[in-house]
Amino acid sequence: VIDWLSQDGQTILQRHATTADNLKAARHQQKDFEKFYYSAVSYIEKGNDLLEEASMLSQCGSFSEATGYKDLAKTLRRQLQNFTGQLEEARERIEGTAKCYHLLDKSYEWALEAMKYMSSMKMEHSTTAEGLDKLLKSLSIYLSEHPAISEETFVAMLEVAQRLNNDRLLEQCKLAKARCQ
Repeated sequence: VIDWLSQDGQTILQRHATTADNLKAARHQQKDFEKFYYSAVSYIEKGNDLLEEASMLSQCGSFSEATGYKDLAKTLRRQLQNFTGQLEEARERIEGTAKCYHLLDKSYEWALEAMKYMSSMKMEHSTTAEGLDKLLKSLSIYLSEHPAISEETFVAMLEVAQRLNNDRLLEQCKLAKARCQ
């Protein structure tokens, strides 16, 4: 268990240290990490089971004369704590990045669809008050059927990008917010 945590597990965690920079890559990384996560959790559970057995042995007294096992148990406990913390940090970072890119994708999609709708409007009608009123009503109906991305969503996106300390993602979120307003 210690070998897997310190070698295989660490290697895979390092591979996921850099987060994706677009939605497709973020989804791929999320799926790849999810497979690793379940494997890692099984090793963590095995390690915790071993620590539980070591604790029972030490209570029986048979563990006290075997200091090598005691040191091994301490090493395992430390490895488990460090690895579990790193695993959860990576999970939060990858999930946050994927969520942010998903919301970015939705906001870009909304902006694109709104621009398409605006370009399909017959602007020659804007020369009269009646024509302008029709255009405004049409736009109002469109916006009620296709509501803009909410301010709360943009605030959440910006908070996630800031929490992740991802400057590129933060800039993309700011740009998307500006385009949608």
